[in-house]
Amino acid sequence: MAQGIFGGMTNYDDQSLEDILTDLRHWVDYTKEIKNFIEQGTKTLKESGYWNRVPFNFQTILISSIKTQQTFLHDFKLIMNAIQNERLSSREVELMKRIGLNAEDYNVQYGKSYKEDSDWKDYGNKDFKVVENLYADGRDYFITIQDASNISTRLSDYFNPISHSVNQSVHQLISGNNNIVAGYNNGTMNKTEINVNDFSNEVDSALEKIKSIEEVSPALKDHIMEVLKESKEAVLQDNLEAQSISKTKMKSFLIGAGANAINLVHLLGTYSSIASYFEL
Repeated sequence: MAQGIFGGMTNYDDQSLEDILTDLRHWVDYTKEIKNFIEQGTKTLKESGYWNRVPFNFQTILISSIKTQQTFLHDFKLIMNAIQNERLSSREVELMKRIGLNAEDYNVQYGKSYKEDSDWKDYGNKDFKVVENLYADGRDYFITIQDASNISTRLSDYFNPISHSVNQSVHQLISGNNNIVAGYNNGTMNKTEINVNDFSNEVDSALEKIKSIEEVSPALKDHIMEVLKESKEAVLQDNLEAQSISKTKMKSFLIGAGANAINLVHLLGTYSSIASYFEL
């Protein structure tokens, strides 16, 4: 289908999986094109010496966006394969949602880092024109990809809650006073011991600290706080299926996390029970 003219506002509610695949194929080509464009642009600026005049924060956004686009390509492939093989699961839905949230975050950071200082801008200079194009085209790309969040909502209507994977590793949680919960699946079982009260308290503490982090967009903070709350509830209720889903969401977040999400990862890693639960 053709996306709407406003980034992040395309309605996919009446679109089929084939319609979604059409957009994803276009996004794969678009991602490869813009990734190469940014790589060549930064190379040109470094060779001319103008790169040193570009503010550090905008340099960081440009470099990290290349890595993020490579991750997007990996995730798009996973999602497209799942759709084509009729094996959509919560993993693909969550990956698509994360792509949309990361795109939203990069859209904000592109504007913020490029506009925070104007002393370096040399209008009319051919090298500065390269920077202008990197900003405009790079930001337009992420504005377009914001629609991934809307696609994820539509994909959730199709996903199969029954896993098609067999003989896979299952990470079981042992909770309570040394009570071992029963597991299922014919794969390898890895048991992780955590104390339920410790985990609950650590989640509460982490939620408060996440609120005070200023370097991360509200969308990213809201998402990871939601995952933590779901994880806490799943542990308190000894709900193995919910635990598995929450861990998958966290792994998807880490796979697609943009540069500005690293502070969240570092914070969670300081909590032993949380780190053990999510295998950080």
